[in-house]
Amino acid sequence: MIRRDPLSSQKEWWHAGREWRLGRLKGRGNEILNWNWEMIIFWIFKSTGT
Repeated sequence: MIRRDPLSSQKEWWHAGREWRLGRLKGRGNEILNWNWEMIIFWIFKSTGT
């Protein structure tokens, strides 16, 4: 697997994941849950340094 710029890869993953999560939760009234999930993923990224 070819590693590109880590920041670029993370940003691409983040946007793709965000679109997927928003699509999954759209219209379900889970905005708070969605936000918490994004923060959990964000801190996992921060802690792993990926």
